[in-house]
This record gives sequence, C-alpha cells and structure tokens, in this order.
Amino acid sequence: MLGHDEAAVSQTFKIQPRSAYESDSLYINGHLVTRALKKADLLGKSLDQLICDYLQKLADDDPERSIEEFRHLSARGSSRGCSFNRSEIHQRSHKVK
Repeated sequence: MLGHDEAAVSQTFKIQPRSAYESDSLYINGHLVTRALKKADLLGKSLDQLICDYLQKLADDDPERSIEEFRHLSARGSSRGCSFNRSEIHQRSHKVK
C-alpha cells in the first residue's frame, strides 16, 4: 500500500492489451517518471520508446548466453598474485571519508 506522500507522486500507466484477455497497469513513482522523461528527451526519444526498447531487450535476453559471456569475460583478467579481500576494501572505504 502506498503512503500518502507516495500516492501523491505516483502515476498509473495503462498497458495497451493485444487481445481482449490481456490487461495490466504499471504504477510508477512520479519522480522516477520525471527523471526518465528528461533522460528520454536527452536521447531524442519518447518515454514510450525507451520503455519498449528496454522490454524488448529484456524479452530477448538469453540467460545461457549471458552466463557464457560472463564466464568468457571473467576468465580474461589476471590478478598477478593479488587476492581480493572484501572486508579489507570495505574498511579502506570508511577510512577515506
């Protein structure tokens, strides 16, 4: 359930059904829509075009291909004998501030 402030800035978008059996709605925070509209404008596209492009990419994504690409790319690096210590890196980031 949306809080009072969130409800005031949320927008509802109806999805055009392709058949009589399909119907859905998207509920998107109004601030997000405003930022997305600015980005779309900078890219010379409409928000509808950006959303359609993203959904097409999402629908076309092949998880097996993505896994294979990740394996291929991650096998290319060389640590030159250095090890990765997440705790140490986390401690360093707090010291920098």
